[in-house]
Amino acid sequence: MSKKESNIIGTIRGIAMIFIVICHYLSWFPQFSVAGQIFNVGVPIFFIISGYLYGQKNIGPSYKRWFCKQFRKIVLPLYIYYAIAGSLLLLLGKLGDINLISFCKLMLNLQGIAGGSAGNITTGHLWFITYILICYLITPALEQAKNAISWKKLFFLLSMLSILEIAMILTITPRAFLVNIQGVILYIGAYYFAALWKKKIKPVHYVTLSFVMIIAVGIRLGIKLLADNSGGTWEVLYERVVVQYTQSILAVWIIFTIVLMGMMRKNCGSLFNIFSRYSYEIYIVHYMFLTGVFNASKISDNLIVNTLIFVILAVSFAVVLHFLSSKITDKFFMRKRIAMEGEAQ
Repeated sequence: MSKKESNIIGTIRGIAMIFIVICHYLSWFPQFSVAGQIFNVGVPIFFIISGYLYGQKNIGPSYKRWFCKQFRKIVLPLYIYYAIAGSLLLLLGKLGDINLISFCKLMLNLQGIAGGSAGNITTGHLWFITYILICYLITPALEQAKNAISWKKLFFLLSMLSILEIAMILTITPRAFLVNIQGVILYIGAYYFAALWKKKIKPVHYVTLSFVMIIAVGIRLGIKLLADNSGGTWEVLYERVVVQYTQSILAVWIIFTIVLMGMMRKNCGSLFNIFSRYSYEIYIVHYMFLTGVFNASKISDNLIVNTLIFVILAVSFAVVLHFLSSKITDKFFMRKRIAMEGEAQ
């Protein structure tokens, strides 16, 4: 990957992270819930980017080592967050009730499937981690089938997965589980798109996608009207199917927009790359200061002051988390890897 391509990916990650933060920040303003729903496009972008990047690579032959590495990158900052947040809450006497079941959900990263919470530790936004780990778990199987995939087979696969998801949505599966199946579908689609797409993104591709997005938005508005007037099945269809699929189309459109603009610029490095470096850590910690015990909106009566404090706290905690994770990785895991490679030689 060239430096320019790396900067473009960094920009996409940074913007996606900002979208996620804005989405949750708007929880301070219930009257802007619709805007919050639009900014919720950040998570689909992360699934797409992850799938696309790994679709360009060969992760074998040691799939076990690759998955362990990805697992460590995901869970190490998360466990440090749990330890710090839990310790602070314990010192304040506000840890809340944590039983064995909730503790196991936390440590096994099952919050995306099983839901629930662990005392007053903020975990409601961490469902993404459950499903990105599932994506990593199935990546070796995706790689094994990479050489046999074609555009027709990909279209059939995504169609079948989407039909399965919609059928589950309209029957018995809990909503918390269904919301996240879409992320896995996006990851698979982006993974094989990266393997099949051999062209550069051109304005004609962008115009076509923009047209598709306009149609999707029109359909979304139409079903929204039906849902508001009729309720029932239309409401379920709108909230659980139409919103998610149009958000996915919007995510793809945003990615195409950033890629096309980045390719047209000579220097595509940007401030967003800074957010990209700490994007995962910001994702983990930011919601802690938007709700619950450490809610920054309760600090004063001044919205601007509270917002600035929220940003400072979230970014500072994210940087600390990144630093600690890097140090632990360098001290314990990198040494072990070097020793193993030395023994192999």
